[in-house]
Amino acid sequence: MLLRLRAAWLDPTDTARPLIAIALSCAEPDALRAWRAVKRLGLPPRAAETCLYLLLGLTQREIADRMNLSLNAVIYHRRRIYDQLGVNDRGELAGYCFEV
Repeated sequence: MLLRLRAAWLDPTDTARPLIAIALSCAEPDALRAWRAVKRLGLPPRAAETCLYLLLGLTQREIADRMNLSLNAVIYHRRRIYDQLGVNDRGELAGYCFEV
C-alpha cells in the first residue's frame, strides 16, 4: 500500500493564524490493483500473466521477452483473452477488468 499525504492552506490570507488542512489516504500501486483484477477473471496462469502485462501497457514484444515466449504465442494469448471476455482492445479489457 502507498500512503499519500496532501496538504493545503485553508486561508492563505490570514497570516496571523495559518491553517493547514492535511489529508492522508491509502492507494494501491497500479500493478497490484491490476493483478487483483486479473485474478478475479479466473484465467489460466499464462493467460493471466499476459492479461496483466497488457493492462500495464507493455507492448506485445515486451510481453514476449518477459514471459520467454514467441511473439505469436503472445498474440494467441491476447486473442484468446479478448474472445473469452468479449472485448476488442486494451481499453475495453481495462474497463472489463476493473468493473468486474
